[in-house]
Amino acid sequence: MSRHIFLFFAIGLLFGIFDVCNIIVAAKWTSTFSKFDSLPNKDSQHGFDRNSLRCNFAQDFSTEEIVRNAVRREAFIDYVLNAEGKFHQPWIAYHPISGMTFDGHIIDPKTGELLAGGLHNFSSPAKDSQHLSLLALVLDGNSRAIKFFNSSMNGLSSIKTIQLQAIQLLTLKINALEQWNASYPGYGGHLPWYTHSPSGLLMPVSDWSNPFRVPALDNGEFYWGLFAVHVALMKSSLSETAILAHRYWRYLQLMEATAATIFLTDEGTTRWVSFVANTSAFPQKDNYYGTGTFGDPFEGELFTWILYWFAPWNKLNQSRNALWKHKLAALQPTHYESPGVNGTVQRGYWYSSHEMWKILMLPYSEIPLISRLFANGEGARAMHSTNNHAPGLYACVNDVTNGSTTIPDYISFTGIPSLAMQPLNSSWRFDVVTPYAAFPMLLFNETAGLAWYHNMLLPNRMQGPYGSSESINVNGTEFSPILTWDAKFLVPLSLMGGPQHLITNGLQQRNLYQSFITVATQYYHDKFGHHPLGDNLIPSLPNDTIPQAIMPIFTSCM
Repeated sequence: MSRHIFLFFAIGLLFGIFDVCNIIVAAKWTSTFSKFDSLPNKDSQHGFDRNSLRCNFAQDFSTEEIVRNAVRREAFIDYVLNAEGKFHQPWIAYHPISGMTFDGHIIDPKTGELLAGGLHNFSSPAKDSQHLSLLALVLDGNSRAIKFFNSSMNGLSSIKTIQLQAIQLLTLKINALEQWNASYPGYGGHLPWYTHSPSGLLMPVSDWSNPFRVPALDNGEFYWGLFAVHVALMKSSLSETAILAHRYWRYLQLMEATAATIFLTDEGTTRWVSFVANTSAFPQKDNYYGTGTFGDPFEGELFTWILYWFAPWNKLNQSRNALWKHKLAALQPTHYESPGVNGTVQRGYWYSSHEMWKILMLPYSEIPLISRLFANGEGARAMHSTNNHAPGLYACVNDVTNGSTTIPDYISFTGIPSLAMQPLNSSWRFDVVTPYAAFPMLLFNETAGLAWYHNMLLPNRMQGPYGSSESINVNGTEFSPILTWDAKFLVPLSLMGGPQHLITNGLQQRNLYQSFITVATQYYHDKFGHHPLGDNLIPSLPNDTIPQAIMPIFTSCM
């Protein structure tokens, strides 16, 4: 089962949401590479060769350097982008024919290399949301996105060449999506968890095929990734982008036109998992069934905006404002107290970092009240770990193993109990931390976020030939031998700033930006605007470390 299945099945128990918690073209790419000059692999400012950077480079940096030395901090970021970019390869991160993502790949726990037969040939639209965001940022000329992408191209690295490869991947993706819609029109362009056929075609995975189901939450994330791509294509001056932009626009329109038919109930609630009676039938209301709720105030909110703006409200006996009115019960203030400080934060479900995905995608941080609230939340996240002598941060993640390549479980019950809706019980885990849990902190305090991220990379097997590892236990004896999109890319995406500015531009072009600001401001003001937010919670730095050398370095890194 995936991370999203565990996460949002549990959320469903509270809110009623039963959602998921996670060759010719190659020759064509090669032919385009020779047309442009390549940039040097040697970084003259930071003094390293990108192709010979050692696996465990985090051990060459101190927390002091990352916090107080801007040049060394930027060098560390460069190294991170280069290392994590090694994941972005066909048959690891994405399919070479469809361009669509794989969930990830198991690695050999001793060598760090890919394990034969370890490909996770399944994925969800949430993974493609991340990939689409990367490709959009590459087209937009984001320097950190280009550095990340360059790492997977082995030095064929002129900016135009990188952008052309991004265009090729986007072409493969839209080909696959258009073929998906032709084969399964009953999904209305939305995706369930899917797998690839031997020929590279998308198919629903078996777990989502008996009966056929489709999740709203993952498709909310997916939609905004597509949205960012469309904006980037429209902005691009490359001649190859105009027709491609139109194809993405048509796919966005398809999802907008069918979202309410598939997911909105007669009562005005949302089916967070909608059952599809006939996947070959064109979208009609009687083809979908399942109960609904008003949903969560976390990443599920990304789909609420789609319904709010694009459902045919003039034909429905409902009010779009009810979507937000009835979500207020789940939008809860709480307080984090530490010696000398007391600040207000938004209560989480587990207070796992994974719940903060919406601030990565949409421009919530442009609203001062919300920005202060979430900055406080990341301060609380850091202070909780510091005060409890935790050497890292918590997020829902694949569990560690005792050297086995079989992942024993997915850890959902992890976070900060005092700030969570879920009561503390024996299911909670505080023995495993994950580097990707730093991603929301990076959006509000990059220096502190990097300090925590670096601290979790220090143990020997937390870095390998494909960059960071998934997770590690706090005593340094076990780690999770798997590479996944969530654990590998949310940190680089945050370092790139996320797709927020592209999505903001697109909302402005469609005259939706002011609606977003007005509705989101009122929504949060109703719960947080009537009382002071208390102290500013500034992220503390890690004081404790995971033992570095209990597990040896990967043999491929020696």
